[in-house]
Amino acid sequence: MECNVDRAGKQSIITFFLVITVFINVLILFMIAAPAGHFDLINVVQPVELPDTQLQMNLDLGGEATVDVAGGDETEHDLIMELQWKLEETKIEGDYEIEAYREYEVYKNAEGKVIETRATEHYEYLRYWRYR
Repeated sequence: MECNVDRAGKQSIITFFLVITVFINVLILFMIAAPAGHFDLINVVQPVELPDTQLQMNLDLGGEATVDVAGGDETEHDLIMELQWKLEETKIEGDYEIEAYREYEVYKNAEGKVIETRATEHYEYLRYWRYR
């Protein structure tokens, strides 16, 4: 009787390792079969051509976004775009104080001087409980 129990236990362990081995091999096969660069973000985000009157953005995935301005004093310089949150509104509702922040695109030249600021449509809200 003990021999059958040991044999069944060994058989289930062998089956477990066989299933794990097959799973790992299939996973490796899918990774090899994927085209080179398939998972790179640059293949998902396509550059958009804008008219000369608008800002041209060059996204560097490893660093900051630089912007070439068409028409203006900064045509030969790249601008650095930063995103900033600014407090738009504070209101009190019941026991809570709610702050609304809006995201802004701030364009600066190489010296750090702000050239342009644009409001976006993105808002974040923080709610604080007012202790009485």
